[in-house]
Amino acid sequence: MAAAVEQAYAALGDSVPVAVRSSATTEDLLSASFAGQQDTYLNVVGAAAVVEAVRNCWASLWTDRAVSYRASRGIDPAAVALAVVVQRMVDATAAGVLFTANPLTGRRKQAVIDASPGLGEAVVSGP
Repeated sequence: MAAAVEQAYAALGDSVPVAVRSSATTEDLLSASFAGQQDTYLNVVGAAAVVEAVRNCWASLWTDRAVSYRASRGIDPAAVALAVVVQRMVDATAAGVLFTANPLTGRRKQAVIDASPGLGEAVVSGP
């Protein structure tokens, strides 16, 4: 897997900063929100650093914090899976999350944007 990550990173060019973040199967359930549960790494540069960030991001699915949060909501550990996404960094003025249903009311005819200046870390960093 490391070779595949290194090859894909090399295709981006030399010393390209990337974000390494998670996308888990149990994110944003009706009864739970997993924003900030898994680790995100920003401005990662170099193939070895990207491989390490991918490993650490995937492993963060099993931190004490993440495991206890899922357990407190009755989520079966066998039902959890995670993809690690590597994206080219952009120079963002603001960033955030678009909810296609209002997270407070559950109404599906309302979209809500939660954003903050910069890379949006305040939005997804959790409590």
